[in-house]
Amino acid sequence: MKLSLDREAQGALDVAKRSVPEGEAIEIASVLSALYHATSLRQRLPQLAGAIPELRAVTREPGERLVSKALHVALEQLDDSEPATPAALFTAIVTTPAGRETLVGFGVPANDIDSLVASLEGHGGVERHEPGWRDTPERAEVVEALSAYGRMLTATDLREHNIYGVDDTLRRVMQALIQRKMRSAVLVGPPGTGKTAIVQEFARRVSAGDPFVKKSLRDIDVFELSPAFLKAGASVVGQFEQRVTALLEILRAHPKVVVFVDEIHALLQSEMHVQTPWSGASAEFKKAISNGELSVIGCTTLAEFRHYIEPDRALADRLGQVRIDPPTAEQTIEMMRGRMPSLRAYYRGLRIPDEIVPLTVKLAEDHLLGQYQPRKSIRLLDEACAWCLVQDPPLEEVSERALRLAIEARTGHRLVEPGDVTEDDLYKTLSEVIVGQDALLKELASAVVTGFSQWSASRSGPRGNFFFAGPTGVGKTETAKILGRAISGGSGGLVRIDCNTLQGSGWDSREAINTLLGAPPGFIGYVRGEGGLLSKVRDTPECVVLFDEIEKADPGVGKLLLQVLDEGLVEDTEGNPLDFRRAFLIFTSNAGVTYEGDHPHLGFGSPGKREPSEVAKVSPQTVMDDLRRRGFPQEFLGRNFQWFTFRSLGEEQIREVLRRQLEALRAHAAEREPPVDVDWDPATFDRLVAAWDPRFGVRHLITLLRNRVIGQLSVAEAMGDLEGITHIHLTARTGATPGTVADPGRPGDTRRRRDGNTLVIELD
Repeated sequence: MKLSLDREAQGALDVAKRSVPEGEAIEIASVLSALYHATSLRQRLPQLAGAIPELRAVTREPGERLVSKALHVALEQLDDSEPATPAALFTAIVTTPAGRETLVGFGVPANDIDSLVASLEGHGGVERHEPGWRDTPERAEVVEALSAYGRMLTATDLREHNIYGVDDTLRRVMQALIQRKMRSAVLVGPPGTGKTAIVQEFARRVSAGDPFVKKSLRDIDVFELSPAFLKAGASVVGQFEQRVTALLEILRAHPKVVVFVDEIHALLQSEMHVQTPWSGASAEFKKAISNGELSVIGCTTLAEFRHYIEPDRALADRLGQVRIDPPTAEQTIEMMRGRMPSLRAYYRGLRIPDEIVPLTVKLAEDHLLGQYQPRKSIRLLDEACAWCLVQDPPLEEVSERALRLAIEARTGHRLVEPGDVTEDDLYKTLSEVIVGQDALLKELASAVVTGFSQWSASRSGPRGNFFFAGPTGVGKTETAKILGRAISGGSGGLVRIDCNTLQGSGWDSREAINTLLGAPPGFIGYVRGEGGLLSKVRDTPECVVLFDEIEKADPGVGKLLLQVLDEGLVEDTEGNPLDFRRAFLIFTSNAGVTYEGDHPHLGFGSPGKREPSEVAKVSPQTVMDDLRRRGFPQEFLGRNFQWFTFRSLGEEQIREVLRRQLEALRAHAAEREPPVDVDWDPATFDRLVAAWDPRFGVRHLITLLRNRVIGQLSVAEAMGDLEGITHIHLTARTGATPGTVADPGRPGDTRRRRDGNTLVIELD
């Protein structure tokens, strides 16, 4: 087919021909690439610089080439009355389905293509506008007068923002601004989703005369007002009110000026929540908006809107809400690719490969759960680039390691990925502290490692929902603490919730739920931005969330946790998402434990210790039956928990615990200055074990040690009896009968005496 092209368009077509080997057809992608990089389109459409690839010639002469069917369809749309320009050829191609699909494949958002086409229409890519407000001398005076309160965005050289779906959002903004009475809009969405950038892009298009902007809005000005800038220089209340009055007079007299207020809630705080010296002046501003005297664009978060603006219904009704949702991971990748040219220009000399973009978005999605796209991915890549440059020597390329270290620096804990934690290592870590639960610990180590696998990460909900059942003092809580340290590499990996604090009134669970999610505004205990106990997950998403002794919580807590157990997501009272998908949930409970047979008596006569299985018995069924009687809903009890039933400890296990405790005491004494040596008689073991009650597990043994040994050492130190002591000897007092006193844990059941440089502690 014969084409009528101008010289610039023909040159681009020749470039496309050279990129195609002889005998092959020219495709749409080749022509679009040649048009963009070989003509003035690159200057007119700078937002496509990071999307459309350049071509490489494979032949010296353009010669004749076949044309693909899709390209042929596009070329048939050209008007042959005059030679086609590069803009006309580009428009003809991208307005066909195949052309749009090719452009989307390059990474250009589908919703932005219409805007690209519109920007190429008319002379020089900008539709001429008739002389209006912005061409008058009065406008220059207004710009000068308003410079004391902020900046005129439409008189500023703004860069284009590559925001996914910005055209749809701008249409909703324009819809609010062109209404007859309600001429204001407020962009409401999470922080980091590009609300401010959207307004700046709107101002840029207005200033450029972009045909996308509705005709009635092409001659307006967008003025950015900062509440802090408004108050600058106003040292007393009267001065601030004078500045507000002067500003309002200018804006009322010039309706072509649209006011943009970022964080608009700071200026329009409802007086029912906040009373400040500025409240009177802020009320004047709100009154002007409510009466329709001003046209305003604001930005705020949903929580701020609900807390500060929504209570004033007259004001809220004047602000057309435009909801801004975070882009998906795929949309964020497209946006980041558009930013790559500017990022590479800034970090010149540092190689930023194309494949780092999807990896950045994936890591941000996986680990920065309390933040929002696209900001979290943009900042993460920026931080990784900076990390590479501060190394000695500086690194030449951004890598996955740089991204992970940037995440760890931001979150404050190490990242745990599949393979970082093995069953053997985790079992060894657990068994070094927990005694008498070997089979259970092996099963638990396997369950935790499974939770870190990629197969497990593909499902919804937390990485694991574990239920630790068993009698008191057998290591349930301690096991959870060890897991928290193993996951995060420190003590910050455990979010412990003492369920004693989650008790309701018996008929109303709101108090317990408020403890978890935070009290609502206006209720006792509300602290703005603090949230409840579960809000700690926002700071440490990779953690163990421990609900210790869940049977003591209000049963209504069980209903709240259903969504967490199933989806791993819940919102606090301020609308902030709490994400548990990288956490392990552990519930401990002493419920359902039954003690069978005679237990060791305290007092006259001791029938001897029984086997662990004879002291306490428990099963998942007895735990659920007990919790059901306490009011916990069946839907909570029926969730897919992994049950781990801890056994009672016997004499053999408690002797091992005692040995470890005494070894720890010896190590601590050896670190003193001067060092002190600690040893003990075998009879010491017998005396302490004889006084131990199996019903109370390790906790009772530690109480015995604290009262009988540590207590004596503390008193001796306070009285100066440790001066010159280099040796401490623990022994059982001769003639004492174990287990014959009312309370063998009393400090009075121990005697101490000094023998030279040795302190002897005798246990009854």
